[in-house]
Amino acid sequence: MGMAVLALPGCSGREPLLRIGTSVWPGYAFLQYAYRHGELSRQHCKLAILNAPSSIIRALQTGALDGACMTLDDALTVVDSGVPLTIVGLFDASDGADQVLGQPQFASLQDLKGRRIGVEEGALGAVVLAAALQAAGMQAADIRKVNLPLDQQLAAFRAGSIDAVVSFEPVVSELLAAGARTLFSSTQMPGLIVDVLALRSDRIALFPRALAAVLAAHFRHLPQLGQPTGEVMADIARQMGVTPAEAPALFRGIRMLDLPENQRRLAAPAQGMIDLCQRLAALMQQAGLLPGGYVAYPAFSAAYLPEPAP
Repeated sequence: MGMAVLALPGCSGREPLLRIGTSVWPGYAFLQYAYRHGELSRQHCKLAILNAPSSIIRALQTGALDGACMTLDDALTVVDSGVPLTIVGLFDASDGADQVLGQPQFASLQDLKGRRIGVEEGALGAVVLAAALQAAGMQAADIRKVNLPLDQQLAAFRAGSIDAVVSFEPVVSELLAAGARTLFSSTQMPGLIVDVLALRSDRIALFPRALAAVLAAHFRHLPQLGQPTGEVMADIARQMGVTPAEAPALFRGIRMLDLPENQRRLAAPAQGMIDLCQRLAALMQQAGLLPGGYVAYPAFSAAYLPEPAP
């Protein structure tokens, strides 16, 4: 059955193109499904898939993007660089999807003292690693950190050129299948890793209808997560490079955040989100990802979310 394109009534020709950067991550898959299937007018919205979080950060900073699907820690990095952001949507919270995985012979984080740990520099992995070291009573000097982009992690693990790696889905499942052992996961840092939709605050007023359409598309398809044999999940499986039967496993360790939770957490004064930013910023400072002292935080808005169901 064909889906209607969200044509944004009453604004044709008046809103500029909304450019949103995104990446391959299960939490963004429902929005990406809607975009692939033409449910968002290409005249009003462009979704660009970029391979690395650093590419999304740079594009936001330079103005090549108006917004992005990104982790909250990356949003803090952008704001700290002098580009104000407004968080308008919450996709998911990691509850085990982000992990430190070791070669099979390592039974604990303490076993990694002096060992090589692959992690993508300047990205979420550095935050997870800082939390893991803190939990194990270790310091950064206790390990040998190796800069390792996500798309090179599986090959490096198989080759034995690293002793452990900080990764996330869908690569975590591939590493586990290759014999990796989970030594730490985001279940041990509850609530800290959140994926958001962030807009440049200096541009957000340009796209009220397009932005509302983007968020409506995501929440319209989110219930399909409970229909693992349906068309939406089958399509997502193909895009993620797994079989339909394997698709539900991609969301293991991810808590998708529904519309009521978005409305509750993003509505003013959004104190819970501010508190979360403070906790996350402290961990990022420990990891050397943010300078010490004052940290600027993004703004939060529930204004573009769909209306709650009656």
